[in-house]
Amino acid sequence: MKKLILLSLTSFILQGCVVHTPTISSNLIEADETKGNLIQITGNNCSISCERMAIHKAQEICPAGYFTHNTSAPDFRTISMIIRCQKPVTQAN
Repeated sequence: MKKLILLSLTSFILQGCVVHTPTISSNLIEADETKGNLIQITGNNCSISCERMAIHKAQEICPAGYFTHNTSAPDFRTISMIIRCQKPVTQAN
């Protein structure tokens, strides 16, 4: 009987625990061959590591580099960043 009460109490408490995993996503706003692509990066549920995760995503998307146009972090769990990728430097032979 005690085990049943303990198990039901434990399951009741665990039902209130919800885990929100961090997410970082990117959306193409403008494709431009001359100026470079304009991309929005958004992060949710990433607490204090939002900026680090967004910068990592920007480096992943734009291996030649990027310029940050706008960054908004209304609270410590979310971030929105708009970047423009630099064009890769082509070397003439």
